[in-house]
Amino acid sequence: RRFRRLSWEQGDTDFTMYFSVLLIYLIMASLFESYIHPFTILSCIGFAFVGVAIGFYTLGMALDSSAMSGLLVLFGIVVNNGIVLVDHINRYRHQGLFRRDAIIRGGTDRLRPIMMTATTTIIGLAPLVIPMLYGTAEGNARRWGPIGLVVVCGLAFSTMLTLILLPTVYSLMDDLSRYGKRIFDTSRTA
Repeated sequence: RRFRRLSWEQGDTDFTMYFSVLLIYLIMASLFESYIHPFTILSCIGFAFVGVAIGFYTLGMALDSSAMSGLLVLFGIVVNNGIVLVDHINRYRHQGLFRRDAIIRGGTDRLRPIMMTATTTIIGLAPLVIPMLYGTAEGNARRWGPIGLVVVCGLAFSTMLTLILLPTVYSLMDDLSRYGKRIFDTSRTA
């Protein structure tokens, strides 16, 4: 019976995560007026998962239901970094810059704001995480500590990968978009 309850809670959590990713995609697709570039930003969520996995494995901690709730919080925070970067790159491209120049200039311009917001979030969550790491967490700190740890691990790793790999993902997705448009235009004219 307990196994059924745990598997139901896991299924409920999985549905919530999939639904949140779908909502994030739909909102970004409408804002960017693109079906491809939201996938560029959603890659930040993958970077965050890697950071959470590495952090929890390194610390020898289990990913419990509180930590799973922290993933939902992490999705929103991590996606913001990607939105800030991709939106700035797109603005430069609309001004007429070539893709490579827009990526370099956009990354340079947004490096400091992304690092500042990530650093302040991580430092702000330190009081939740530090007692848990030293085993002195009690009461609410035991419940909120895993959420803070998920956000700290995921955000720290994701911020670095967002700044390093997201421009490459952007280029690949842009190439895919151009290829899709070319095929669509060829099939329409045929």
